[in-house]
Amino acid sequence: MSIRVVRVTRHRRSSAKELRAVDQTCQPGAYLLEFTVWWHMTLQDPRWSTAVHEAGHAVAARALRRGVRSVSIEEGRETLGRVCHYPLRTFAPNIEVDGRVRWRIEQSIMILMAGVEAERRVSDDADRVEAGGRTDFSRSLDLAMYVTEGEPEEASAYVRWLTLRVRNIILANEVWWSAVESLARELLKRPTLSSKEANAAIQVGIDMVIVPM
Repeated sequence: MSIRVVRVTRHRRSSAKELRAVDQTCQPGAYLLEFTVWWHMTLQDPRWSTAVHEAGHAVAARALRRGVRSVSIEEGRETLGRVCHYPLRTFAPNIEVDGRVRWRIEQSIMILMAGVEAERRVSDDADRVEAGGRTDFSRSLDLAMYVTEGEPEEASAYVRWLTLRVRNIILANEVWWSAVESLARELLKRPTLSSKEANAAIQVGIDMVIVPM
């Protein structure tokens, strides 16, 4: 199964997308206000990295056509945030790994690894980023072992390849990265979002780049 994405382009983090969201009839001062609010929100709120991490998971799921039930940055006993998915039907990699099951495994690994890769783009705290992605990597490795028939070195290489794939195909894409930022901003306003609310925030980010002619 192929992944349908918009043409990949390197996205430089700037206020360009934010400014396009402002009504063109506004006075010039409105642009400065919009930028100031965005800048303060992202740099001052300690939850920003967590919001981007969870948004990375959710946007990757959207890009890879996997349903998301909810997204949250409310701290739990063991996590700072979470994305809940709808369960996969007839997914039994312990019985047989055919083409369809292998795609599901690859899809799941890319979604898992998208969180830490998204957070890496906005955080200078490497230790925090690695700690936050440890569980995701462990779960990805467990899934990869089904494909490599229990060979750990191959499984690790498989996860690294899929991590690079999600980084280049989704997170380096201007449209999808705009969606990550949009969802992360919405999570700072409302720490838990339903499927409908999360998808609406993702769509806002998409529309900020794909402006109708």
